[in-house]
Amino acid sequence: MKIKSNNKQSEESTDALSSVNFFKNRKVDVKTSTNIEVLPIVQDKGGSDQSIWRTTSAEISNLYQRVKSGQILKKTDKDEYLPSRFLGAGKKWFLAPGMEHIEGLHLDLMISEMFLEISKKQVLNEKTIHLLIQCIDSLDGLEWKILDGPAGRASAIRNYTLFLKAALFPLHILQLFKGGFAVNEGDISERLISKLKAIRINAISAIYNCTTRNKGILTDERLNHIQKYIDDDDKEFTNWIIQILVLIEDTKNVDYAKVFSECLKQLEEQGENLIHAISYIYEQSKDMNRCKELFDENSITIISSVFAKQDLSQHEKLLVCSIINNYLQSSYSKGLNEIQLRNYVCLLHRSQDSEDLKLEALKSIVLTVEKEKMLPEFMMEILIENMNQGDDKFDNFVILVLGIVAEQQAIFKVDCLASKLLEDSIIIRDEVDISFEKASEYNLDCQWISSIVAQMFVTSLQKKTRINDQSIDYLVKSLNSKDKQTCILSAKSLYLAAETHEIKDPILFELKEDIESRIHDVSVYLTFAEYLRSISMAST
Repeated sequence: MKIKSNNKQSEESTDALSSVNFFKNRKVDVKTSTNIEVLPIVQDKGGSDQSIWRTTSAEISNLYQRVKSGQILKKTDKDEYLPSRFLGAGKKWFLAPGMEHIEGLHLDLMISEMFLEISKKQVLNEKTIHLLIQCIDSLDGLEWKILDGPAGRASAIRNYTLFLKAALFPLHILQLFKGGFAVNEGDISERLISKLKAIRINAISAIYNCTTRNKGILTDERLNHIQKYIDDDDKEFTNWIIQILVLIEDTKNVDYAKVFSECLKQLEEQGENLIHAISYIYEQSKDMNRCKELFDENSITIISSVFAKQDLSQHEKLLVCSIINNYLQSSYSKGLNEIQLRNYVCLLHRSQDSEDLKLEALKSIVLTVEKEKMLPEFMMEILIENMNQGDDKFDNFVILVLGIVAEQQAIFKVDCLASKLLEDSIIIRDEVDISFEKASEYNLDCQWISSIVAQMFVTSLQKKTRINDQSIDYLVKSLNSKDKQTCILSAKSLYLAAETHEIKDPILFELKEDIESRIHDVSVYLTFAEYLRSISMAST
């Protein structure tokens, strides 16, 4: 058979797929932490609402009711009276004899609640902040400040039991104990500890509110003091500490390695309210030096394991993906191992997950492929399985991913991509951003999705992968594409298929119409395909 040639040069593109660079530089708008509420500042009003006729307990109850009803405390009450009565029974007058510690504890709890509410609207003075910092302590330490230590607690429990059994509780004490009474000493002790915990939570929450307004309140001494309790058993308490440290993450006085370790521990335990730990870890991942110091294969395994958590929000998942991608973009890191990749499966399978989340997950896979040059077959199958579900952008990105993989390993289910040979979407690149549009006369010179699919067929056939008749049919139909590279690569695929596949007569009949194609490469590849077919028939 003669092969006509007009000595035309080949127009087949040799450009390598450059989607890796896109994924490496793709910017996703991820907020670095939980939303920080902008707290108002209500100006102080002079004066006081105290009365000389009220006892300490009555006065604190009066101010407490004002705060709880939404009223603003006057300056003297806020800045002088409440701080002067906070922390310890000795600062309070006319307490019930024998019940000083019990009553004092409840009044301190009420004052701490008031300081928390006040901190949301007004500025707390230095004396109050100093007292609140003292509440950030171990439970044993706080017990000494309020109950005078274990001996004081034991005395309080003993008197509580005796007074209750004898029905001698003063009325105002009874009113402080809403929700029933316990006579078992263990139960009483547990209730006292719960009150101490509540005071501590109110104090650290108020300090957080104050810090959002003015980071300067956290001197080096105070910051070092707060950090000492990052590994406390009370996770709600430590979460507030983490939130404060996220606010001031740029300071040199934070023991970031210790905080990181505690945050990682929270993720490993998969408790409730992980957003603060995730936010802190995310902040560390953005710094190249800290990323190298803190992150390794084990930590990435722990971090990626939280994807399986059912109550993790879309925002939290996106942060976790971004953490891992910051790590993967570093030169020292390895790609994701099989365990870590399996943690990603739920992200790709969940149809309700957002587009940004799925694309960020795909970024992790691409960065892995770039480093390891391979992708487990189960992951390729999952990517292909989740195509053709109505999300064209996701499908197009998966094709970009598989296009990179195909350069290194065979895609055994390439037949599943055959329909995309007729896809008329083109890739629009704008520096590091990327989008997809339908082909038109204004963008025909852009790269087509169909050309990437055709290249995958070429690569797979070169690796002796067999394709089915339907794929061959799609390859023939794609010869009519408006994209020249799609036509050339489809023709090349048919030529390669002719070497190892039996191309049926109806297909050959269709190909004869394209042998005289105006695209030189198409004409050459199809002529060779027909030639190989004729040799095969002759040998048969």
